[in-house]
Amino acid sequence: MPKLIVGRHTETIFNQQNIFTGCMDVPLSAKGIAQANSMINSIYTENIDVVFTSGLQRAKETAAILMQAYYEKRHDKYPVFGESRRYCTDKYIPILSDERLNERSYGILEGLNKKEVELKYGKQQVFLWRRGWSESPKSGESLQDVCVRVHSCLNDVIIPLLKERNNVLIICHQNSMRAIKIILENINSADVAYIEFANGEFMYFYYDDGQLHPLR
Repeated sequence: MPKLIVGRHTETIFNQQNIFTGCMDVPLSAKGIAQANSMINSIYTENIDVVFTSGLQRAKETAAILMQAYYEKRHDKYPVFGESRRYCTDKYIPILSDERLNERSYGILEGLNKKEVELKYGKQQVFLWRRGWSESPKSGESLQDVCVRVHSCLNDVIIPLLKERNNVLIICHQNSMRAIKIILENINSADVAYIEFANGEFMYFYYDDGQLHPLR
């Protein structure tokens, strides 16, 4: 059965400094580069046919390092960055991007230290912004907003690829990953606060009879 594997990008220079990143486009840290190489241990036995990333550099950078390591382990198909599925053959693994998989926008909080934001607005308010369902900072998105665009991406491009029996890898972000889990596992909005993923963590689903099911 076709699989969907979803991973979070590895540590960035902002993660390292406890800064709200959102849609600011920052690179991986040195630790993040090492983490991306280590991610291969979780997926090198999987037969990946196509990779999707968000439009942000940290997801693309993680995917590039990971897929280079994947090639070095397997020496079967070449990973190729592009904007077309025409590379989806027995010879190539296309690495495509879709901005609907981007991290949520944190609006006015982006670029600010999280501890300083807590001192200014209070821990409870910051918790609601970070982990709530419909709350959003000024000029930013809520998790509900992220779910809408991520759901659109799943329906438009990911599920059709799975229907064609392709194994798909997605490298994205904390909140786009949370959105995928919420959508595919039908999690109630009241239960979303404590869904979290570490840098470099994966989750796995299999596609069967028109549905995606979590692999435990």
